[in-house]
Amino acid sequence: MPVSKRPDTEPDPPSGSWYHSYLKRRPTLGAIMAKPMEKARHDNATTPNISAWFNDVLLPVFAKHKYDCSMVANCDETMVQFSANNKLKIIMPKLGGYAHVREEPQLQHITFVPTIFADGARATTLIIYPMKTVPQEYSLDKLSRDEDFAVAGQSQGWIDKSIFEQYCLKSIIPKFEKQRLKIDKPEARGLLIVDGHSSRMNANLMDSFEANGIDVVSLVSHTSHVSQPLDAIVFSVFKQNLRKNLRQCMAKFRKDVNKLRTLELFEKTVSGLITAPDAPSLNVSIFGDEETEVLPDMEVPVEQELDDTVNGLSSRERRYVLVMSAKKALHMSFYEENIFNSFSVTGIYPCSLETALQRKDVRDVPIVDGYAKAIAQNKQTKRVSINGMLITSVESRAVMRAVEQKAQEKAAAKAAGTKKVGRPRKNQEQLVPTVL
Repeated sequence: MPVSKRPDTEPDPPSGSWYHSYLKRRPTLGAIMAKPMEKARHDNATTPNISAWFNDVLLPVFAKHKYDCSMVANCDETMVQFSANNKLKIIMPKLGGYAHVREEPQLQHITFVPTIFADGARATTLIIYPMKTVPQEYSLDKLSRDEDFAVAGQSQGWIDKSIFEQYCLKSIIPKFEKQRLKIDKPEARGLLIVDGHSSRMNANLMDSFEANGIDVVSLVSHTSHVSQPLDAIVFSVFKQNLRKNLRQCMAKFRKDVNKLRTLELFEKTVSGLITAPDAPSLNVSIFGDEETEVLPDMEVPVEQELDDTVNGLSSRERRYVLVMSAKKALHMSFYEENIFNSFSVTGIYPCSLETALQRKDVRDVPIVDGYAKAIAQNKQTKRVSINGMLITSVESRAVMRAVEQKAQEKAAAKAAGTKKVGRPRKNQEQLVPTVL
């Protein structure tokens, strides 16, 4: 019997030279960086889920109303944050122990809410600050003059039911009316694609959409990365431009004593590049009436070298730089070609299931029995879900009203000091009926 020449031990891992030579011998193979993905996104972005959503929801409304490209829109939120780069290489003795860099306090995130249309148009973009008062670097008068962006405030910087309602009523719905005038079709039906965030659970708002001839369709849970136009191209280009703009802006702050004047100059440069859309300015009255001073005039600093770190900047200065850089990045990302391609590659417009299933992140798995099982994860929780449906339908609005009424009753009971008696705990004695 022949004896194996290999030792009875674990083989050594391949060397770097073997790795490169292996790829060189196989030109059809390549190496890419793997990106992390949430388990829920991996599990839900499947052919049954996407197919069921198209066949049961999206394709029927397109067949019924035959939407014009000017009347198909997508609205979503994206979060931006300014963090310091503390990954520094330190030269020190080998036996010197550990090296530490003081961590600067992180600035809370700011939320941007853009709305794009399949014909390349866009509505006013909403900016949500993590505060309820006017930021120190702004005044109410200065905010009202910015016709390209609307501003709101929330304690955590997230969108909520009230803010989303005001944004829709004052910006999105009026923009649909202007789109109708542009195509000279006053009775044209509109379609708005959104995700299933809890802020959309608003029966009165859905009544307003229905009254204005706009259908609202929600995406299947955890599939926005493959089905949402904004996530397809626009947001990725926006984040790339944001990093570029932040680096350019931080070049003005290196060893700069008079930073306030630099901020003003940067704002003037950005405002000269941004073209305001025809959508009206939205002044969301959430900040209150507190006004602060406008940045004072100071001497113009000398030209600075590039510096990626934000150490030494106050929270106000970081916030200002982040917002102005994001505004410029959005302007650079909102090209008509980017918007066209975003709707096209997701299969939203033109509406095509075949195109949607060609997305690289859509997993081809065996088809299960019908739509209910295809999105079974959305039904397993006790919470009411509005994912993957026409949420302006009569049935959806009735469900929303029932949920809102139950929430109001619960809030009233809490205010009155009463508490609903729940089920007894497992270790609690229970009365057992006696059998006679």
